[in-house]
Amino acid sequence: MTPTNTERAAAAALDWMADQDAPESAIAAHEAGAAASAESARRWVRRLLDEQDAGGAWDVDLMRTAIALSTIHELREAASLREQDPGIGRGLEWLSGRRGVAGAWTDGCSPARHERGRHPLEHQPVVV
Repeated sequence: MTPTNTERAAAAALDWMADQDAPESAIAAHEAGAAASAESARRWVRRLLDEQDAGGAWDVDLMRTAIALSTIHELREAASLREQDPGIGRGLEWLSGRRGVAGAWTDGCSPARHERGRHPLEHQPVVV
């Protein structure tokens, strides 16, 4: 690929990302130096925090909460935000509160765990 083709491909990718309704589009715009990226990143931080439940999680889901907090961290950098919203602290507390809870981290799913009722998530069949 020539430098011209690479530049065109990068510009096309950025244009495509800018049209997406996703926080990653604000992060990509910031990394590409787009002028409106900070404003977009601030909107996404607010939107994600608005989706947080009162207990500090996102859908009472470990992975969704970890991803939301990680995304907010990247968006805060893109928006040059220095103040810390209390929701971030609640999310971190909820996440760290899962330590030691059976099935909450990487213990996995097993029939014995389901029998004891210690698995926090309902077992969902995998549809192929």
